[in-house]
Amino acid sequence: MLDRYQPGEHALTVLEMIRHTLAEICDGEADAAILSEFPQHWLGNIVHVALPPNVPEGSAELYSIPRGKDRALLLLTRDAQGLSVFPEALRRDAMASCTRAWVVRCGTALHFAKDMVQPENFADLLAWAAACEPGLDTRLLLAAKNCFKRRCWLFVMAPNGCVGAQVKLPPLIDKSIQTVQFYRRILDIIRNKILVTRWSGTPMHTDFIFDRNLGTQPGLAGRSVVLVGCGTIGSHLAKFLAQSGAGHLGNLILVDPDTMSPGNIGRHWLGPGQVGQFKADACRDELKAMFPSSNIRSIAESILDRKSVLAKADLVIDATGEEALSLALNEILVRKRPLGPAAIHVWLIGNGAAAQCLLVRHNSLEGCCLKCIRTSPAASSPYWPLVVGEETQPVAATCGEAAFVPYGVAAPAIAAAMALKACLDWSRNASEPNMRTIRVEFGATVEVPDTTPKPIFDCPACGQR
Repeated sequence: MLDRYQPGEHALTVLEMIRHTLAEICDGEADAAILSEFPQHWLGNIVHVALPPNVPEGSAELYSIPRGKDRALLLLTRDAQGLSVFPEALRRDAMASCTRAWVVRCGTALHFAKDMVQPENFADLLAWAAACEPGLDTRLLLAAKNCFKRRCWLFVMAPNGCVGAQVKLPPLIDKSIQTVQFYRRILDIIRNKILVTRWSGTPMHTDFIFDRNLGTQPGLAGRSVVLVGCGTIGSHLAKFLAQSGAGHLGNLILVDPDTMSPGNIGRHWLGPGQVGQFKADACRDELKAMFPSSNIRSIAESILDRKSVLAKADLVIDATGEEALSLALNEILVRKRPLGPAAIHVWLIGNGAAAQCLLVRHNSLEGCCLKCIRTSPAASSPYWPLVVGEETQPVAATCGEAAFVPYGVAAPAIAAAMALKACLDWSRNASEPNMRTIRVEFGATVEVPDTTPKPIFDCPACGQR
C-alpha cells in the first residue's frame, strides 16, 4: 500500500518494484505468473465465458447484453440457456444479437513462444496457435473456413483460460466474396492482411462462481442441505448458502410455512414484491433467478409435518428462532445419531443484542445437543450473553399484526453470516468450537467465549437412558 502523503519515498518504492519485475521477466521467473493469468496478457477486450472448462470442441453462441448507454456485456455460452440469469427484457434484446462462434480445445497451457507477441492478424494468430500445440492452427483454420457469410469468432479453451479472436476481412474483399470456395481461398492467400480483434475470457461458469472465493476450502456444492426457517435470519442465510454452492451438484431445500408480510420487509432479504407469498417459495424463486442451474426446492409447510425431508440430508440448519420448534427438531435429529445429519441451530437474543449458533454433530454420541445448553431460567446459563437486568423488549400485538421483537437488519444478517461460517467449517471437518457468540449491541451484552459445551448426562433429548 502506497502512502499518498509521502510521494517521494514511495516513488522510489515503485521504481524498485519495476526493477524487480523486469528482472524476473528477463530471468524467466515470471513465466508461471504469465501462464496462470494468460487471458489478461492476451490484451483483448473482455468476453464473459459461461462455458465449463471441460466443454467439448464445437459451436457456441455469443450474446451482447445491454449494460447502460453505449455499454454491453459480451457473453460466450453454449446456447440460449446461458441467458437465464438475466431479466426477461434483457434476454429479448440479447437474443436479437446472437452470433455463432467456434470453440477449439487446447490440451496444453496457452503461452507465448519466444519472441512472439499478441497476434494482430490472422497469420500471427495461426502461428501462435501452432506454437501452443501442434495441430491447433489447423483446427482454427478449419473453423474459420466454416464461417462463410457470417462473422468469424474463434475461441481457444485451455487449462489456463480462454482467449479469442474476431477475424475481419478487408472490407472491399469481404464485399466481393460470393462463393465459399473463394472465401476459403482468401483465408489461405492473404492471411497477413486479415486483421483480428483479440478477446480475453473471464470465467462465468458455475464451478468458477462457487469455487473462486473459497480458494482451496470446500464449499457446500454436492451436499444435501435443509434450511428450516426462511425468516429474518433464514432468508439472508438462504442466499449465503446458495452463493457457497448449496444446490450445485447437490440439493438445497427451504422449509417455512409462513407468508411474507409488510412488517418483515425492514429486516428480511425479500422485499415488497414478495408480500403475500410463502417465504420459502419466494426465497426459492429469487435464488433460482440468480442460480438457475442449482437444485433449490421449497416446502411451504412445517418441518414437523415433512420430517421425511430430513432422511437424506447431510446438514440441517434451524433458523426458526422459535424455542419450541427448535427443541422439537433437535430431538428428532439427535435420536438419529450417529446415522442422521449434522445440525446447526442459529438464533438471536434480546432485541438483536447478540447472535449465537450451535453445531450438533451427527457422527458422535458424545457431543452436546441444543437442549443441553438451554437452562431455565435462560439467564442462569453460562452461555447467556445479556447483561444482568437486560431484558427483551417486545412490541405488543396491534390490530392486524401479532406481537414481535424489534431489531434492525444488521442483527439477522450477522447471525446468518455466523451460521454460514459454521456450515463451511463443518464442510471441512473443522467445526470446533461448535458454540459461537457474536455481540451486536456491546452495551447490552457481556463476552461469552466460543466453546465446545459438554453434553448433559441426564439431558431429556440426548442423555443416557
